[in-house]
Amino acid sequence: MNKTKDKKKKLERIFVIGDSMLPTFQSRTWLDVLPIENCTKADVEIGDIVTYWSQGYNRKGKHSFWHRGRCVHRIVGKTDSFALIKGDNRDYIEKVFYEKITGKVIGVSS
Repeated sequence: MNKTKDKKKKLERIFVIGDSMLPTFQSRTWLDVLPIENCTKADVEIGDIVTYWSQGYNRKGKHSFWHRGRCVHRIVGKTDSFALIKGDNRDYIEKVFYEKITGKVIGVSS
């Protein structure tokens, strides 16, 4: 990851809705996110909390049209082609290709 390039990126603020990241983040919390363009395996580490585009899963890990969109979850594993991602308050793990990862949470906004 090019650290100099990242310093020039504008932080995004996103609003958490839901309970998938309890107790780390409560619903209705604002987060500061550092955008990642063209994410690769080298851009993220196990333990990072990232934003990504989800195909849509409900609480039980089943596909659900109503849960599609941008998600905030933690990376719990990595392969050469995808990250293993899980909400802190979830039992299931999603396989997310690195190019679907859009940012890294760097803090809670005030």
